[in-house]
Amino acid sequence: MIGLWFLSVLTYRLMVLEEGNCWTYHYSEKNMTYKLAEKWCRKHYTNMVAIQNKKEIAHLNAFLPFSPTYYWIGIRKIDNEWTWVGTRKRLTEEAKNWAPGEPNNRKNDEDCVEIYIKRDKDAGKWNDERCSKQKVALCYTVVTCDQLKEPDQGTLECSHPLQNYSYNSSCKVQCAEGYESTGFEPVWCTSSGNWSAPTPACRVVQCDGLNAPAHGSLTCSPAFGNLLWNSTCEFACEAGFVLKGSDRLQCGASGKWDGEQPECEST
Repeated sequence: MIGLWFLSVLTYRLMVLEEGNCWTYHYSEKNMTYKLAEKWCRKHYTNMVAIQNKKEIAHLNAFLPFSPTYYWIGIRKIDNEWTWVGTRKRLTEEAKNWAPGEPNNRKNDEDCVEIYIKRDKDAGKWNDERCSKQKVALCYTVVTCDQLKEPDQGTLECSHPLQNYSYNSSCKVQCAEGYESTGFEPVWCTSSGNWSAPTPACRVVQCDGLNAPAHGSLTCSPAFGNLLWNSTCEFACEAGFVLKGSDRLQCGASGKWDGEQPECEST
């Protein structure tokens, strides 16, 4: 069994600006078959490296050490189509980076892909190979942020394009009836592994203050403090005046009173 002591960690952290992804690279010091390499990457990291663009290939070729067996990457033939193993998406024409004359399927079962790192010829290019061959496992780990806690009187609605609470994940707060969020923009997991802002809280809705009508009085419950959700205010008029409108208003869940403020008219 391959233990963590075999790990050699590439400390270079790359942010691919064109794709908006951020991760760290890792590789094994022990060679293994493609099947074991894929299992190993998933166990210890996120998955096998999925090449995004030529810029990323240049970084890999610059920072990875040379290995005479080269490196397995996350592409293999599935249902006779070259496929990214992590996403199960077909390899597009624009993403292909084969060495000249490859893939050639010389052995008739070359269904896995290696990348030439620091090779004298075709450095950074791909070659189809038999999956049973032993090569270095090349893995990546997506930068992650701490899992967020739901606020009191609220829930979180999150989107995870890569994996849970990882780079580019976003969360917004949905508050219970009668409560509103202290922040209206989603928070994002950034490339530093920190959230873009603190998680918003849910505060109880507050209605605007009311005034006693001319020749009348106003009594609110609670009598002191802010007029929060479900607060009520009652109106009365002096002798010789009659109330035009409702004699009682309540602060609604939207922060609005459930009616117009009444007036006192002379009889």
